[in-house]
Amino acid sequence: MPRKRGSNFLTGGTALALLTLGIVIFASGAVDIRSNRVIVNGGACVLFGLVLLWWTFGEGRDWGIGFETVTMTVAVVTAVIAILALNVAP
Repeated sequence: MPRKRGSNFLTGGTALALLTLGIVIFASGAVDIRSNRVIVNGGACVLFGLVLLWWTFGEGRDWGIGFETVTMTVAVVTAVIAILALNVAP
């Protein structure tokens, strides 16, 4: 079964956001995640909320997203936040 168009958009958007974040990290030399906790935690909550709403209201529509994409997005973003938070120098 082919993926829904929304799944492709979400996955591509997540990939672009992660590539942009990587470029910013490499260009700046250091990003202190711990000093920006409010932005990171708030941003993650907003992102996860939007993904779940997209999944809910896109049910049965071509622009919707599949459950696998929701799971993948949550797992990838959570892993990136954890990696960045654990790798920050004290």
